[in-house]
Amino acid sequence: DKVDTKVSLILVNKYHQLDENYVPKDLVQAKSCGNPTLTKEAAEAYDRMCTDITKAGLFMNEATSYRSYAFQQAIYQDYLKTYGQTYTDTIAARPGFSEHQTGLAVDLNTGDPSFSVFVTTKTYTWVKDHCIDYGFILRYPQGKEAVTGYRFESWHYRYVGIETARKITELGLTLDEYV
Repeated sequence: DKVDTKVSLILVNKYHQLDENYVPKDLVQAKSCGNPTLTKEAAEAYDRMCTDITKAGLFMNEATSYRSYAFQQAIYQDYLKTYGQTYTDTIAARPGFSEHQTGLAVDLNTGDPSFSVFVTTKTYTWVKDHCIDYGFILRYPQGKEAVTGYRFESWHYRYVGIETARKITELGLTLDEYV
């Protein structure tokens, strides 16, 4: 299905895609913690979260945020060459099916080039416990792989707004289930 991008709560996943020409109209660069490119509202929320995580004495950096269709296509093709189709589809979105293209998703790290170590950091614990206060959710939680189609990603957060983030978290749902 093509995604209705007029809806504020855009669901992009393995079954709902964006057009290859879709680019959010209000992309800006956040002012802190790696300066990710996000929609204006998501960037402002990210900056508030970054301010508070820094006050907590922790370090957070952005590894990747907005990605164009073409950039996602290049990533996906590289993974295909390295890992093959089956495994690649559990760790990377096909072009048009990546929510990074919405400007609402951000991958976080603490400076380590390996995403897999983020889960072991104090920053992860803080973000997991506080992200909803800024309107973010952990997009691919542990135990929900059958629902999301992706392996657990401790680093991948999606902006949905504070009220929606609280509802999704209280109900124990993924964005897919909520929408």
